[in-house]
Amino acid sequence: MKTYMEKVGATYYFCRIVPEHLRSYFKTAGGKARTEFKISLKTKDRREANRLVEIKAVEISALLTEAERKYAAGIWMAA
Repeated sequence: MKTYMEKVGATYYFCRIVPEHLRSYFKTAGGKARTEFKISLKTKDRREANRLVEIKAVEISALLTEAERKYAAGIWMAA
């Protein structure tokens, strides 16, 4: 499995790029198209970060898979 982990300072983050054709499906808090998911894992411990990044990868993969399904089926709800 690809690791989507990045260390910023001492804290680990989950980072994954959103495919370009799906970006308008995912919005930032400011309402702009999301280009990546960058989520703090809220830990400085690498072992704990490895555990948490796997969980987050499954969650984000499910979101991307659902968006891909809607995109392919033409039920795109981009605003």
